[in-house]
Amino acid sequence: MLVKNKETLDASLYHYNLGTLYAKMKELPKARLHLEMANKLNFETSMVQNNIKFIKNSLGVAQLENSPNVNYKTKTFFNSVPQDYLLTIMLFFVLVGGIYFKKSKNWILAIVLVLVGSIPMGLKTFYANNYSDAVVLTDKSLFEGPSNIFDQTGTLPAGLKVTISKERDGWLFIEFPDSYRGWVNKDDLGYLR
Repeated sequence: MLVKNKETLDASLYHYNLGTLYAKMKELPKARLHLEMANKLNFETSMVQNNIKFIKNSLGVAQLENSPNVNYKTKTFFNSVPQDYLLTIMLFFVLVGGIYFKKSKNWILAIVLVLVGSIPMGLKTFYANNYSDAVVLTDKSLFEGPSNIFDQTGTLPAGLKVTISKERDGWLFIEFPDSYRGWVNKDDLGYLR
């Protein structure tokens, strides 16, 4: 019934309800995928966050996703900040730069203010273009290179949220979490788009 009415529902509500339905059916990796999609679409964050936290703990992947990697933390931060906020920051710096230039005729400082204001938006764009997130739907083998002829280095547990940085011939490079860096076949990964 939910899938039949997909077109009539807001996308975030659809993914939240589908995630909740999968959770009730004990299909936790699929539940995680849809709840993460609802979260990405800004559906009532506290409800979604609580459900994601419960699923992560139930699957035993909560600790696996903690990363001290600065690049990962920066990506996560800029992906969590709505684009409207970043545009507001950028426009504020453009306005301040324009006002400062009008008063002091100092081009260099005005340009520096505009550039500083554009950094957050630039970083958000960089991370959006170079990294994508996915949820592992079934346990997956992890390899040293983009083929199963390479040595297997581990197994990605179902329900783990991973960040992908490159694709080669149907294989994806897992960038984060750090302890799961390697190549995986793209089957059985649910993409967060």
